[in-house]
Amino acid sequence: MDSPKTRFLKTPHASQLVELVEHPAFIAGCDAALLEMTLGCSFAENPNRASEAFYRVEGARLFIAYLTSIGRADKPAPKRTMKENLEP
Repeated sequence: MDSPKTRFLKTPHASQLVELVEHPAFIAGCDAALLEMTLGCSFAENPNRASEAFYRVEGARLFIAYLTSIGRADKPAPKRTMKENLEP
C-alpha cells in the first residue's frame, strides 16, 4: 500500500509543485519571510504577544520544512514483529 505522499508524487501536478518548492527564489522568499517574522518577535509589547509570534514562526518553519521535503521519498518504516510492538 502506498503512502499518501507516494500517491501524490504520482499525480501530474506533483512535478510542478516539486519544481516550485525547490526553486532558489521560493527558498529565498521563505527565508526572508521567516527572518521578518523572527524580527517581529523581538518587537512584541508583552510576553503573550511574544509567545504568539514565536509559535507563528515555529509553525511557518515547520510548514516550509514540509513543503521542501515533498520531493523526497519517505523512508520505509522498519518492519517489526507483534512481540516487538507489545514490548515497552
